Amino acid sequence: MKGFDGLPGARSVFSEGLRDGVFPGGVLGLWWEREPDVYRFGWGGRRRLRGKGFSEQPMERDTVFDLASVTKVFGTAALATALVERGWIGWDSPVRSILPGFRFDGVTLRDLAAHVSGLPAWVPFHNQLRDLFRTDELERISVEERQEAARELLYRVDLERAPRTKAVYSDVGFIALGFCLEEVTGLPLDRAVKRFVWGPMGIGRDAKYVRTTEPAFRARDPRV
Repeated sequence: MKGFDGLPGARSVFSEGLRDGVFPGGVLGLWWEREPDVYRFGWGGRRRLRGKGFSEQPMERDTVFDLASVTKVFGTAALATALVERGWIGWDSPVRSILPGFRFDGVTLRDLAAHVSGLPAWVPFHNQLRDLFRTDELERISVEERQEAARELLYRVDLERAPRTKAVYSDVGFIALGFCLEEVTGLPLDRAVKRFVWGPMGIGRDAKYVRTTEPAFRARDPRV
């Protein structure tokens, strides 16, 4: 095992992020395909644990993180790239060629990935789903039913601007991209990512997606 000090550039960027408050803390690990048994790691900062209120705790090498929107890069975008490399899709493939229910001809997969599709940044799908299923306990509705309903809700969303005229970070765009990738692979997004991205990288056991019928606050890993 080689120390993090051997990478002064990476250490500098990591330390600057901590100092400037870009993130409260983090753990950074680097691996090389040519030397799979050699890695470097670094950590720093503090994390907040839920207990009786919040408590500050130091970061450790084995600290578990909720990836949240990092899954856009680490999951959805990485899967899209893997499928482009396989020739299953192209970045300029029209979304409508994969999702016929999508109403806009000029939007491509590249537009969704680059946040220039013209779709809004955010839509309260969770509230719309509660109204649709007439329940506040959406976790009790099967994932498959919720996803199918979410697709239909997505198809009703209008563009806010013409594609490629402005970059707006869009959760809606990445939801659409995820549905496209599910359609192409014939797999739920989490399983497709595990099969085509995380599995080949050798991290399928360390990164996980939890399907649950419990509220999110109960299902979350207590180490996060």
